[in-house]
Parts: sequence; structure tokens; C-alpha cells
Amino acid sequence: MMALHAGLLHACGSSETVRASGQVAAVSWNSVVDVAAQSELIDKLLLWVQENTNYDVSAIRQSPPHINFCNVGERIEYEGERIIVDPDLNAAYDSQLRRINIVGPWDLHNTMDQSILLHELIHDVQSVNRTWYCLQEPEWEAYKLQDAWLAQQGTVSGFDWLYIYFLSRCPRDHHP
Repeated sequence: MMALHAGLLHACGSSETVRASGQVAAVSWNSVVDVAAQSELIDKLLLWVQENTNYDVSAIRQSPPHINFCNVGERIEYEGERIIVDPDLNAAYDSQLRRINIVGPWDLHNTMDQSILLHELIHDVQSVNRTWYCLQEPEWEAYKLQDAWLAQQGTVSGFDWLYIYFLSRCPRDHHP
């Protein structure tokens, strides 16, 4: 798994760290990662969140979350536990570590892939700006914003809104 942040590329799960030289940082999923282009995209997406919500993103723009690239079957840290990346997972935001785990393949120039990054950046913004009752609750808003961004790009999300509704509900206290 590779992590990209502030010009550093880190192979997660090992102690290997490589300094980015110039525009090209490293090879990830058989494609070159462009540090400057990724940082520019993150800033552009955060500005979009600022313009389309009441959230303050200024601190997040100064210190964005770490971005990790991982593959299906890898073990990653997520909310204090080690999990195996499932084939159905596109990405996951870890609020404890302020880390976005993006499952490859992922293309910096692909609109749907950009929207996956946007969705996880929204979770970072949500985490910094307000308190939620449960881990699932912010999903509805994140998907709605992702859908709006995709629509502005001329792309239909195709999201299953009934599934997302149930996904974003907090568990209720059940009594016998």
C-alpha cells in the first residue's frame, strides 16, 4: 500500500519512505503518481466542498488528510482495527488517523475516481466540523454531495439511494 502526503510517498505496512522528486512521485498500480497534480486536485475538491456547504475547510486545506493507496486483500488500519480490504470497497476514511484509504486501481484523471476521493475528503471535513451520533450517519450527506459534484461534471452517479439510506442510519437500541 502506498501513502502520499506532503511530497512523501510511504509504503504502508513497511518502514520504506521515498521522497518525491519533482512532479513524479512513484509508481502505483502500474501508473505514475503526480504529487503536484494530486495536491492540486485535493485543493480543488476541498474548495468545491467549501462553496457547496457551510463547512469551514481552511484548516483542512492547510493540513489535508493522508492518502493511502491499497489493493484488495491487503490489511489496513481502520478506526483502531486492522481490516482486510474487501473487493466491494472503493475507499475508506479513518477519522482517528485522518487517513483516506483508496483501493486501486484509481486514476487521478477519471471523474468517478475523483468523486471517490471527494467523498472521503467530505468525511474528513465532516469529522473536523461536527459531531455525529454514529460512524454511518455522515454517509447520506457525503453521497448527496458526491452525487451533486458528479452531476456538475456531467456524470450520473447511479447510486442506489435506498441502500445508501439504510447504510447511513445509526443502529437503534433494541430491547427484548
